[in-house]
Amino acid sequence: MRRAGARRSIGPMRPRLLVALTAAAFALVALTPSAQATDPGRWRLAQADRLPIEYFQGLSHGPGGDVFFVGPAQGVYRTDTGLHEKVRQSVVYPPEVAAIGFNHIGDPTYDPSEGGRLLAPMECYHPDLPQANTCGIGGFGVLDPVTLGWRYWVRLDQADIPKAMWAEVSPDGQYVWTSSGDDLLAYRTSDITQANAASGADAPPIHPVRRLAGAVPPSGVTGGVFVGGRLFLAGDVNGLLQVQSVDLSGATPTRTEIELPGVNAESEGLDLLDMRGGTLHWILSPFVTAPTYGPNHTELLTFLPKASARLRVAARRSGRDLVVRVTSVFAGRAHPVAGALVRAAGRRATTAANGKARLRRVGKRHLRVTATKLRLLPGTRRVR
Repeated sequence: MRRAGARRSIGPMRPRLLVALTAAAFALVALTPSAQATDPGRWRLAQADRLPIEYFQGLSHGPGGDVFFVGPAQGVYRTDTGLHEKVRQSVVYPPEVAAIGFNHIGDPTYDPSEGGRLLAPMECYHPDLPQANTCGIGGFGVLDPVTLGWRYWVRLDQADIPKAMWAEVSPDGQYVWTSSGDDLLAYRTSDITQANAASGADAPPIHPVRRLAGAVPPSGVTGGVFVGGRLFLAGDVNGLLQVQSVDLSGATPTRTEIELPGVNAESEGLDLLDMRGGTLHWILSPFVTAPTYGPNHTELLTFLPKASARLRVAARRSGRDLVVRVTSVFAGRAHPVAGALVRAAGRRATTAANGKARLRRVGKRHLRVTATKLRLLPGTRRVR
């Protein structure tokens, strides 16, 4: 996806000269100081997952553990929080909507209205044409969150916004936020109804009820999500991947939440959900030269706020072995941490999905056990 007002072309998926780095190499890259920027440290990387390349433009979630992905153009996919796919719709737009030129869906959002629905930002995007936005209008598509089938769409006035690239429902459910150029726009969710459903490109449009002029950060917007009353917006500045947060009341300034100096990827969507060992999730795509994570898949980065990012270590002896359990506490409960590296007495092991690891033959001496993972804060425990 692109920042507001511009887009990198994902183009056809043809072979490129790409450099694939291992996950361990990424951990070193993410920690390497950059002359460009320094991550403010508000959020800590907790997990990195490979996703199918189709899970490309963005993500959202509904009740009951449903997670929605879109891409690479207009496909929509539903998984559980373990990322196991349940439903897929590779082609979403019905023929009469596709005939207008709509072929692309941006970072989506879930709305509980009408018994639950997935709102898909709509765009006519043909990167190989001189005018990529062929129809010059945007819309919000309404999809069934269970079957992912098409319900209807509402047209947005091109005088307000020429294309819809992302959408996010406000915490109170009253507004759907998106952006046009440098401005943030809010539409009422109550205007997205069957009564306002569009019958064609000339159908009466709905209009934004709020416009925050110049509120889009310099990094632009590839996706957004609300976190603690602030609107988090993903994007990049000259290749530096960033998440900025905006106070829509204007009471506090925009601030940098996350920077990834040295990571080469294309920013996509955001979501906030307790899964994969963290809460804030950011999709990165490989359509750049020499992507950090390698080609042919997207990467889901999962973060925890620094206050919740400390690893907790428990240990007990089992004969001459030591059984270690690593957890992190967030969203009101302790979560097992998979993939943590545990060390003691010159031994090392990696925790399983239940957060446990066994260190063999450590003897009966006093031990100092340490646990580390990516950019989470290390945990220690002394065992007597």
